[in-house]
Order: sequence, then structure tokens, then C-alpha cells
Amino acid sequence: MAGGIAPLHEFALNRVSARAVQRACRVGTIFRVRRGWYASAGAPVELVRAVRVGGALGCVSGCAEYGLWLPPGAVLHVSVGRGARHIKHPDTAVAVRQFAPDAGVVLHWDRVDNSPAGRWLLPLIDCIRQVFACQPEEIAFTMLESALRQGLVGSGELDWLASQVTVRQREVVRSAGALADSGTESLFRFRMLRVGVTMCSQVRIAGVGRVDFVIGDRLSIEIDSEAHHGGANRRRDLARDAALTRRDYLSLRFDYHQVLTDWANVEATVLAVVARGDHLSRVSSKSDAAPVGRLDSTR
Repeated sequence: MAGGIAPLHEFALNRVSARAVQRACRVGTIFRVRRGWYASAGAPVELVRAVRVGGALGCVSGCAEYGLWLPPGAVLHVSVGRGARHIKHPDTAVAVRQFAPDAGVVLHWDRVDNSPAGRWLLPLIDCIRQVFACQPEEIAFTMLESALRQGLVGSGELDWLASQVTVRQREVVRSAGALADSGTESLFRFRMLRVGVTMCSQVRIAGVGRVDFVIGDRLSIEIDSEAHHGGANRRRDLARDAALTRRDYLSLRFDYHQVLTDWANVEATVLAVVARGDHLSRVSSKSDAAPVGRLDSTR
């Protein structure tokens, strides 16, 4: 059972009788997902829910199954054939004609891959294509950077993706990179670029280490992950900030919740520093700062 899910006829192909299947269901080794489909007790929950609907996991749900960053509040996204029938609820298996907007299920009526590997989970690049068609650009950008960071998408797939999206979205594809350490960093960079603020990503500074972003030549930006909290992490951050100050850097630090839920204040803070020119020093460049990545350009 690849992925922990299989249609009934595959049991027969592997010389497993219908009686043996029923016996496995009784003891709880496997369970019936919907007519003709069974899953092992440990099968991934979202894959099971997608099969129960009658399709394959796709869009943001499929990306999450591959281990990509997942936007907050994401619901189940299922890819079904254009002529699909017998759609069912992902939890109750009750037949439905369509899902209400608040049902927690989004159907993508564009599934074309019926190969064994795509029966319950679309290929990753197809999931990302659906994200670009379904989600805001910043979410698509962030998920694409998550895939690039993990080495899950190659140059050929990027070229194919660029051919499948709108002209405007091609610029989003081209601006994505593999340097961001988290989805929050990707969101921050995307939003800053949208308001005309350029920056260097993942910059090594002597005596400090690597910082997430440098704007101008002295404004250091650190984006703390959701798991980042007090204790040793906090003490390390204070030491880094002090080291930056000694080297005439101005340090700003934002966390996951600020970027996700208080963006207006984050943006206003950065723009205020830039408007005053505090991100620039009297010296045009610093010898102790070495950009790891390229200098982003405004899109």
C-alpha cells in the first residue's frame, strides 16, 4: 500500500483475498476509506481525507504533505477530475453536491494525472502550480521558496512553472530563491520588495555571524521563528544585538506573530528607519559584511 492507501483491486493483484481484507478491517490493521479504497491504520490523515472526497491532495495541502511551509488557517485542498462525480465529505463520507465556503474544503477541478503516484497526492510542482492559481502571490512565493530551500524543485521545473502562470506571476517565480530559513523570512522579503525596499539576504558579519537581512549598509533585520522563545535563545540574541551595535549596525528583530498578524507596524517601523536614512552609514560599504546571496531588486 504505497502511501498507506490502495484500491481494492490491488489487493487481488497481490493475491490478497477479499476475505483477508475484511479480516484486516475487523482487527483494525486497515480501514475502508470509501467504496473500493482502503488505508492502513497509520496512513497520513490528510491523504485519507482527500481520497475520501474522491480526489488527490493538492495545492497548499499537497505542498504541506511534501514538508513545505503551510500558511496559517489552511483548509483541505483536493484536486479532482473535471467530470468527477460521487464527491463525499472528507470526514463523514456523506455524498455532497458542493462544499459551502465555510466547509473547510476547496476543490480544484483540474486533475489530469491519473498515474499511480498521483492518485492521492499530486506531484509537488503541480501542487505549487495550483497554489499560484488559488492563493495570494505572497503565499505562492513563500511556498515556492520553501521548496527551493529544501532542494525539492529544480531549474527545469521552475521553467515549466513559469510557463503555467500569468505574466505578473512569472516575476514572482523568478524572484524566488533558496536562502530564506523560514516561511516568515520569505513573507517579510516579499512584502518589503512590494513597497520598494531592497535588501541582502543571509549576510555574514564578522564577530556576529549570519543575519537574515541587511538593508542599506547598516540596518540588520532578524526574523524569529514561531518556535523561537526565551532562555538560551534570548541570551544569544541579546549578545548578537550588542555585537551589531558595537559595529555600528542598527538592529531590528521581528517574530512570527508580528509578521503574520501585525504587519502594518512592522512595515511602518522599517520604512521609518529607511525614510530617515538611518540604514545608511557615512561609509559607502563595510569591509566586514559579506552577502551570501544576491542583492534583491524591486519587482
